[in-house]
Amino acid sequence: MITSGRVVTVLGKCVCLGLVLLLTGLAACNEKRPSPVVRIGVDPVLSDIGAKEYQEVLRSWYSRGYRNRTVINVSPFDGIAVIPEERLSRITKGLQRGDAATGREEERVTGSDYLFAAARMGILKRLYWVIPFDHLDYINAEVRVQEFLRRASSGFPVRDVESMRFRNGCVSGRLSGIEINICSMVSRPDIEEPVLVALDGQFFPVYAATKRTNVLGVMKSFFDSLEVRPLRADSVRLLTAGGMARQGYIADELAEVFRNPDLIRQPQPPDLWSLRDQADNMLTGGGAREALQLLKERGHEYPDDPYLILMKGTAELLVGVHAEGLKRVEQGCRENQYFCRGLVDAGLELKQGGERAKAASVFAKVLQLNPGYAPARSEQEKMKELPAIK
Repeated sequence: MITSGRVVTVLGKCVCLGLVLLLTGLAACNEKRPSPVVRIGVDPVLSDIGAKEYQEVLRSWYSRGYRNRTVINVSPFDGIAVIPEERLSRITKGLQRGDAATGREEERVTGSDYLFAAARMGILKRLYWVIPFDHLDYINAEVRVQEFLRRASSGFPVRDVESMRFRNGCVSGRLSGIEINICSMVSRPDIEEPVLVALDGQFFPVYAATKRTNVLGVMKSFFDSLEVRPLRADSVRLLTAGGMARQGYIADELAEVFRNPDLIRQPQPPDLWSLRDQADNMLTGGGAREALQLLKERGHEYPDDPYLILMKGTAELLVGVHAEGLKRVEQGCRENQYFCRGLVDAGLELKQGGERAKAASVFAKVLQLNPGYAPARSEQEKMKELPAIK
C-alpha cells in the first residue's frame, strides 16, 4: 500500500524528471534552431552573418540541420561545379567531425562547388542565382545566358545548357542535377517561402562595372529592390573572402546595412563610405595618381581605416613611389595577412601593367615580412616561369 507521503515523493520525482527531459529537449532544439525569419533589406539582421570562406557557409547550413531549402546565391560564381563522389564523401565526413577538420584541404569546398555539395547533402532543393551581368536585360536573354553558361568554368554539359528556358524573369532549367533559375536583381520573381541567402561581396564591383557606375550606387539599387520585394530569410551569410583586399570595405558596409537598413535610405551615405568608394573607383579605373592625390588631401580624416591605408599604399606603388608604398603597408603585413593580400594585389597590378621587376620585388617583400604566405610564394614561382624580358 502506498501512503500519501510516498505518493507526493513519487510525484515530485516524476515532475523533476519531466522538467529535466523538457529542458534537455529544449536545449537540443536550440542547438539547431535557425535564426528568426527576417525580411532582408527591411528588418535588421541581428544574427552573425559574416563568413570569410564558402566552407563556413556550408558548415553553418549543415550544423543548423536545414533540409530541402531554396537558396539565393548573389554572386559572380555559380557554385555548382560537380564534385566527385570520393571527395564529396571526405567533405561530408569533415563536416560531421566539426571544426577540428576545417584545416584539411581535401575536406573543404570552394566558391566553385559549395552549392553542389549543399545539394548533394540534401540542404539545397532549388537555386536562384542572381548574377551581376546584364544578360537578363536583353530581349534575347535566353540565348545570352546559354552562351554565358557555355563559357562557365564549371563545364556544364551542352545538352543541359541548351535546355535552359526563359520564364518568369529568369532563365531556368537543371544544371549539375540541380533546379536552377538564373536571374538579375530586377528580374528575380517573388519567392514566398523563407530562403537561405549567400551573398558574395565580389558581386558588387562586378555589377558596378557592368552598369558603369560605382559600388555605392549598385548597393543602394540592391537594397531598394529588396525593399520593394523583400526576401524572407532564415539565414543570411555574407562572404568576405576573394576579390581585391582593398575592396573588403564592401562586405563591412553591407553588414552594417543588414544590421541597420535605414543607413542605405539616407540622402547621403556616410562620409567614410563615400571616400572609400571614390578612391577605389579611381584605382580601378586606372587613376592611381588621382587616387593618391585624393588620399593625401583627405586620408588623414580616417588615419586608422585599413582600406584607405591599402588604397594609398597601392596608389604609391602604381605611380612609382615604391619605397613609400611598401613602407605604408609592410607593418600591417607583419601583423595581419589581410595587408599581405593587399600587397600581392598591388604586385599583380604592377605585373599586368608590365612592371615585372617591381612586381617581383613586392612579392619578395611580402615573403620577407610573412614567409609562410602562400599567395605571394605562388606568384613568385609564376614570375620565374615567364620568359625573360628582351
